[in-house]
Amino acid sequence: MTITKKQIFIKDYKNIFLTLSNLWITSDQSTSQNQKERATEQMINIFNKEDLVLKSPLEISTKLRELVKTILNIMELRGHLKESDRIGKIFTRDKEAYKYKSMDSLIDFINQKLSSIILNHELSKLNNQDTIMKTKTNSLDSVAWIQLSDSLANKEFIKICQHTKCNKLFSSKRAKMSYCDSKCQTRAKSYRAYHLHSQAKPTVSRLPALENLPNSDKLPPERYVIPDVYDPDFGFFDQEKDKKRILGS
Repeated sequence: MTITKKQIFIKDYKNIFLTLSNLWITSDQSTSQNQKERATEQMINIFNKEDLVLKSPLEISTKLRELVKTILNIMELRGHLKESDRIGKIFTRDKEAYKYKSMDSLIDFINQKLSSIILNHELSKLNNQDTIMKTKTNSLDSVAWIQLSDSLANKEFIKICQHTKCNKLFSSKRAKMSYCDSKCQTRAKSYRAYHLHSQAKPTVSRLPALENLPNSDKLPPERYVIPDVYDPDFGFFDQEKDKKRILGS
């Protein structure tokens, strides 16, 4: 009796190359030990559940490390990565072994990866009786390299989310896109507004004292006597004779 292995349909795993890369980066770069352990556990669980080839944690980490460095190399060649960035520090390690100087040489490396991937095809019927062709393989690592290649072919940009609390890799067809989604964009705006408001110091503007004004601009002091008895017309008339003239009394 022949046991047929379950195959992985590529289109069932949207952006798995970014999901796995972000998990590996967290497991490698996070300053929190709990976050590192949680990311490593999630990464291994995904492979143990879905993958038919990679099972060893060390092998999984090694494969993803190569994938992440290739992604960062693409970003660096396109000007979307700074070596001073937190994620950029991964790129500077083993610089000679992983850094390609041109996109052509990097594409040649990716093509070597693609040439070793075994693909199978299968016709499948949908609920509406339409028939589609599905492409499948036996490793999530293979799916990740295929998706990365599709991203390059579709002229997508892989960037780092600029929200301070996120910093995840994401892909977009817009070169000027700075955030992985609208939630991060809103949170980043609120974060900037909060910190700018907390750092701003109120400035109190004071008028110069009268005695410090130039003599030419000084006005003579106003002379008036406050009556001892309440007068509702006090201050309305300049002099008593004006009051009598206007009111007729």
